[in-house]
Amino acid sequence: MKAIVYYEAGSLNALQFIETDKPAPAGDEVLVKIHSASLNPLDSHMLLGMPQLLRKLIARKSPKMKVPGVDLAGVVEAVGSSGCGVQSR
Repeated sequence: MKAIVYYEAGSLNALQFIETDKPAPAGDEVLVKIHSASLNPLDSHMLLGMPQLLRKLIARKSPKMKVPGVDLAGVVEAVGSSGCGVQSR
């Protein structure tokens, strides 16, 4: 799969377009095939490192590889083992 990622805050030049393995959803997660995505002010603030206090609080819980974007549209491809309350049609 393709992804836009960044490994450290700083500037828009930190964004990288990479090819990576498709993740498998954990027990309480879903895998979504994204058709469209956007960046919102939270994403740009985190990427640019503003505000620093907020970034430090959130970054403490974030994975090392960051994929910006929380606004998306797509189709659920897989559901984790716990089912997540999702019912198939």
